[in-house]
Amino acid sequence: MVVLAHLYTNHVEVAYMEAVALKRQEELIREDEAVVQVETELQAKQETIEKEKRSKKKQAKRRCKDLAAKANGLLRGVRPLDESSGEEPDLPSIVAAKANDLLRGVRSLDESSGEGPNHACKD
Repeated sequence: MVVLAHLYTNHVEVAYMEAVALKRQEELIREDEAVVQVETELQAKQETIEKEKRSKKKQAKRRCKDLAAKANGLLRGVRPLDESSGEEPDLPSIVAAKANDLLRGVRSLDESSGEGPNHACKD
């Protein structure tokens, strides 16, 4: 009888230890799943941030190209420097004002990017 009680007790102890080990494994699995979920969320946020940065960069390039096209259109109507007389061409006040507006636009793009002058226009 003592032998049977001893065997039964050992069997119960082993079953208890197995149950505790199983619970620990389940906790570890849950923790690992939580870590993977957090990593996935962080990666998704980083990808979103990168996409937004690329979008802003493309918009800045488009604005710069548009401003350059406008400036080229304005400069087509300007007469070149008369080399024989050494005089500057007589620019209409409208063209001068628009050129100043374009320059302010380029400067504001440079300031908003925070990366120095003419950065938005670089390829």
